[in-house]
Amino acid sequence: MSEPVPQDLAAARARLAACNGVPVRIDVPVIARRVSEESTATKLKVRLYPDVKREERAEIGIAWVFANEWFPGVKKSGYSHYFLTLLRAFEGLERSGREPELRLQLLRAVRTQGRGGPVTVLLKFIVAPEYALTGSMLETIYGCPLAGFYTAFVGVTFDPKRDLAAPGYTRGNAVHAGYRRAAEAFQRDRGVESTRVAYFDGVRESWSRDLGSLLMDRPKSGPRKLHRVPVDAVDAVLERCAVLWPEGETAALLHERLVYSPTRGLSGRIDRLDRRGALIRLTEIKTGGGFGQERDPVTGEQHAGGLQALAYRELLLSAGGVGAEVDAFVEELETATPSLLPLRRHPVVTRARATLEADDDRGLDLLAQTRNVGYVAGSGLLTGYDRHRLDEVSRRGRHLAATGGDWNLYASSAPCPICPANSRGVCAQTRRGTVAPLDNLFRYAPPELFAYWARFHHQMRDEDRRSREWFYQLATTPVATLEQQGVTIAGVHVARLDGRTVEFARDRPFATRMREDDRVLVSLSGLRPGDASSVEGTIESLDEWAVRVALHDSLPDRDRRYRIDDLSRHGMPDWQSQGLTDFLISAMEATPVRGRELAATELPRLAQVILGSGTEPGPLPANPAVPDFVTGLNATQRRAVGAALALTPEAGEPLLIQGPPGTGKTTMIAELVHAIAVAEFGRDVSGSRERPVLLLANSHRAVDELVLKLGTRYPDLAPFVVRVGRVRSDTDPAVRARVLGEAIGGREALATLDLAADGAQRLVALIREGNLLHDQAMIFAGTLAAAQSPELRSLSFRTVIVDECGQATEPAALQALRHMGAGFQARLILVGDHRQLPPVVPEPDADNAPARLAFPLELSVSGLTSGHTLRTSLFERLAARYPHRVIALTEQYRMNEPICEVVSETFYGGRLRPGTSEVADRRVGDWLAAENLGPADGLVLEAPPLLFIDTSDDPRAADREMATRDDARANEREAAIIASLVAKLVQGRSRSARQHLLSEVGVISPYRRQNNVIKQALARHDPALAALVRVDTVDRFQGGEKEIVLISLTNSNPQATIGPLHADWRRMNVAISRARRTMVLVGSRRTFTAPSVDAEEEAKEFYRCLFAGVDRLSASGGSRILPSACVDVGS
Repeated sequence: MSEPVPQDLAAARARLAACNGVPVRIDVPVIARRVSEESTATKLKVRLYPDVKREERAEIGIAWVFANEWFPGVKKSGYSHYFLTLLRAFEGLERSGREPELRLQLLRAVRTQGRGGPVTVLLKFIVAPEYALTGSMLETIYGCPLAGFYTAFVGVTFDPKRDLAAPGYTRGNAVHAGYRRAAEAFQRDRGVESTRVAYFDGVRESWSRDLGSLLMDRPKSGPRKLHRVPVDAVDAVLERCAVLWPEGETAALLHERLVYSPTRGLSGRIDRLDRRGALIRLTEIKTGGGFGQERDPVTGEQHAGGLQALAYRELLLSAGGVGAEVDAFVEELETATPSLLPLRRHPVVTRARATLEADDDRGLDLLAQTRNVGYVAGSGLLTGYDRHRLDEVSRRGRHLAATGGDWNLYASSAPCPICPANSRGVCAQTRRGTVAPLDNLFRYAPPELFAYWARFHHQMRDEDRRSREWFYQLATTPVATLEQQGVTIAGVHVARLDGRTVEFARDRPFATRMREDDRVLVSLSGLRPGDASSVEGTIESLDEWAVRVALHDSLPDRDRRYRIDDLSRHGMPDWQSQGLTDFLISAMEATPVRGRELAATELPRLAQVILGSGTEPGPLPANPAVPDFVTGLNATQRRAVGAALALTPEAGEPLLIQGPPGTGKTTMIAELVHAIAVAEFGRDVSGSRERPVLLLANSHRAVDELVLKLGTRYPDLAPFVVRVGRVRSDTDPAVRARVLGEAIGGREALATLDLAADGAQRLVALIREGNLLHDQAMIFAGTLAAAQSPELRSLSFRTVIVDECGQATEPAALQALRHMGAGFQARLILVGDHRQLPPVVPEPDADNAPARLAFPLELSVSGLTSGHTLRTSLFERLAARYPHRVIALTEQYRMNEPICEVVSETFYGGRLRPGTSEVADRRVGDWLAAENLGPADGLVLEAPPLLFIDTSDDPRAADREMATRDDARANEREAAIIASLVAKLVQGRSRSARQHLLSEVGVISPYRRQNNVIKQALARHDPALAALVRVDTVDRFQGGEKEIVLISLTNSNPQATIGPLHADWRRMNVAISRARRTMVLVGSRRTFTAPSVDAEEEAKEFYRCLFAGVDRLSASGGSRILPSACVDVGS
């Protein structure tokens, strides 16, 4: 029996000291720092430190890493990736200006005699295990490391305008879903018929979820494999259930479990786990054949999924807490004979000559090579942003030769036909001749274009890195610290169980920044998140003592204690990087020039405008023509519509429309879209790949508002509108009706489908009905993230309108270009307001790599500066660069005169005004009377439109901050004041009047934690208050409005620190412009106006202007100022 592998540093050092020159297995993390002056192209000298906080580290020794795992005393060694991969990682860190320091999980090392005495040599290790790669990413790297580099790092995707492939993935989804339901049913009662019914229920559910994709299939005749296989697979599934779980044998089944190992840098979802006593059976389920299969070199058999199964097996074994033997299988359901293939017999394993025994180095190398190469390729350390290195990678073959390694540990052939880099012609190994090759893409790109791509891409990759490292933080940070940061709720028990919806509680109140709709991971107390027993879920409700979570699977034990972790920062989608890279490729594709570096002036006109090169765009027409049928708009709205209609697709010159709060930009967009639709109505769009209008916005809320406005103003246009994306639980019925699957009654039709009788035929009929609606549609509306949605596949548009553009990062806004004609030929209309909320971007780390990049001089002509980050939107930059292309709306229809005056004078130079006298004269008392809600009594209702409660001299109103997170501040005194004011609003009113009044009350603070504290304070007065009053952050309130709005500034401290959220003064503009009739401001004037740190001084100038405006209004009776001591909170 082999000795246990040491998993702590002291035991590992002891084993190394006693190894006598024989390599030994260890499993410990260390920090390795390269000694650059003594390292060469064949050896690395590193200083080792314990994996503890930097201030607690003390050097524990020197170690060496040699090429191909050589060490003194060995005459010959084979091919190995470890040295070269680590070398490339260190080089990449140094090129980017960072310290050459990495975390390593040591797996094999040796202590041996060198020329100058004993030396420690590191042989096998995981590089940067905090950086999590998924099992599917490992499959990509295994199949072709170069494809992994292009997809994981560069962000190359298929061109959505050319993507005509059938949605084959829906077939696998349906079989997976059916199999899961069938397995659960079989475990319950072993009934064949009930299992069959459960399988078909799962298929229906999957088809309903994927209906948007299925409707984009174009069946030319009857059902194909795509439609038949999910139905036909039922017998194979029934057979598998009987074989896997024979009579008298039970197993605990876990499905689609998100698992993670902090020592291997791996995460992913395991298709199925079943535990039988001391044995855990891990099964990776595969449907379909084709690409991604590996061939056994001896038998010739082909099978898929082996690398993922291998990764998940190692993940479970290394994560700890399993307490059982793990056996892994790959199950294939669509082969001629459905099979359950043991992993040890899978071609991925047999080709590598691995045994999967405890001391199997080949299996370890197979996994470590794909994971470590995936890390240096996906993180960008392999190439950095050196344009020559970026192109050189492709020319040196598909195995990423710069990382070394044993090429027998990669797939025997590359899946080029399904590779995006191959389809776009950017890969030098391309085997496809349908597109003009773009060899030397980076080297031949104009310097301005490459610098633009690199500048934003580097920032996006840093966000990706933090997303991948989030699981590591959850798994390795003490629970108490995570709870202080507001990202974990620990020590909860099951208070109520309703199916898979669970209410958790504990005997002390929650203080968290988590909120409704957040993704979470529920894990057993004492185990790391990402253990096989962890269950994903979504928060449905949260109060002071309980949190209700809708789980994706069953809890392992309802009698145990649990922890709930914030999962919203893990697994963030990569669509913004992909859109940025698509801009680079599409701009290069649009010119016929090949074989030399391009000048920026040779790019499409719109690309030149974005980059600031070429000639300046011309001025907008002063009095553009507007069709007579366009009515109900004011003068600036009409000019905006006329200027938009005057654009020509060929000109490549965008129009920017600035819409301050309440200025009716949604109405204006609806009129513009209607005018375009009228002009285009005679054109035959049926089946055409070019359509009139694409409407995009930064949020689902904004898209839904546009669809609703179009349907309200022009009902006859509704049948020609398609809402892109899936239906959400909060989708308005009128918007739901414009989702293709809902428009044809897809869910209802699938629910009544007899799959066994004619399911495939009925599905095809449904798809053809969807095809017909899609072919007739003229207007498509979706979020910026929807550029690759199936409904938009293969389409281009003559007009693209982006709403909320000021809230979108620049890479996100570039999604609008992905569905323009060749050379970006389309009208581009950007609508937004750069004086309201900027893009929401996480705060950078203290050692944030992008901040270390030198600003490229090539970008100076674009209007970008070294201070611009992802928080600067494309709208803001272009508005500053081309102010003559901006039309600002100036009449607002939300705020009464006093509130509008403060907003206008503080943020818009006095240019914003009420659109009508009725708007200007709005008062809360008139509204109460009109709605029959009772008298306007009490402090808030009797006050002028603006009430300011100043806590500057209130010793109880100091803020509190969770750990070091600015977004986790709270102020209990302000919460108590606001709760008391809200409670008194409805005191003495009837139940119906209370509900109506509270539905028009909003409470805003910039901090998640403060909002939770306010909700708890409301609930202490009356649980109905917390349920009926909307309490939200400024960011989530953007676009919303209420009759009465109360604002908690929260920050109140002797240092007069307002923090990063308030330091962006645009957040305050949004907050104070949400109220129609009454706005209540609660906070410390002194904190927001007194001098503090330089970084806050710009914002404080705005706040000084704001409070000066409140003072002016007070003199004229438009506002009232009270010290907080005058407010009775009933305590």
